[in-house]
Amino acid sequence: MNIITPAEKPISNERIFGPGSLMTKAIRPPREVDNPARKLSKIANQKGSNILRIYFFTLFNISFIDYTFL
Repeated sequence: MNIITPAEKPISNERIFGPGSLMTKAIRPPREVDNPARKLSKIANQKGSNILRIYFFTLFNISFIDYTFL
């Protein structure tokens, strides 16, 4: 009785090149990390209004303001 170990098993083309396979997993770019700033800027770009863009820009730059002069 022959017992085939996983190493001896031939790897099919489907497993290498098919959807969700070894090659496509390697090629596929990593998923975007959920970044709230990026999400909001995307919304602002879709609306196309400069007011929103400026608002979000200032919103996320507030943390960088130097408060030592206060």
